[in-house]
Amino acid sequence: MAKKKTEIQELSEFVRDNMVTRKEFQEEIGEVNKKLDGHTTILNDHTRRLNVIENDVKTGLDKRLQLEVRVANLEKTRRS
Repeated sequence: MAKKKTEIQELSEFVRDNMVTRKEFQEEIGEVNKKLDGHTTILNDHTRRLNVIENDVKTGLDKRLQLEVRVANLEKTRRS
């Protein structure tokens, strides 16, 4: 007569058969880290570019405001 497996036995066999070894796990984590490093590099590059653009916009806005003030002052002096 064959013994019937209990649910716990079946579960433990499933876990044993599908368990990842430490080496396999480390290899998978290494691959994920490589992908993340690539994405991090790209994000850092984009952040630098955005900072440059933001600085350029601020500088342009400052120059525009300065010009507006100068024009306003010139208009005032002409009226006087």
